[in-house]
Amino acid sequence: MKNTIARTLTALGASALFILSASPLTACAANNITAEQAKQIAMKDAGFTDKDVKNAVVQYDTEDGVAVYDVEFIVKGIEYSYDVRISDGAVIDVDTDVEGLNLL
Repeated sequence: MKNTIARTLTALGASALFILSASPLTACAANNITAEQAKQIAMKDAGFTDKDVKNAVVQYDTEDGVAVYDVEFIVKGIEYSYDVRISDGAVIDVDTDVEGLNLL
């Protein structure tokens, strides 16, 4: 009887470990892009390279419940702001502003 219980608990433990390691959350997290990748995606979309961009800032954010990296940088007086989806690297929002321009 003790051997049967031990084998059952061992089998249950192995099943639980398999379920946890194969969960969708774990699988998704493995495919997430890094902050550096988000920066490269945004700069490429804007037509720039590392040589062109100084002081890029990348921060974690959420937009409508979606995890994104907010990537901001300035080139030749124009501020670029990108929201890059963390799960797949898609650009979901782009905004540009002329640095120092105050219309109000």
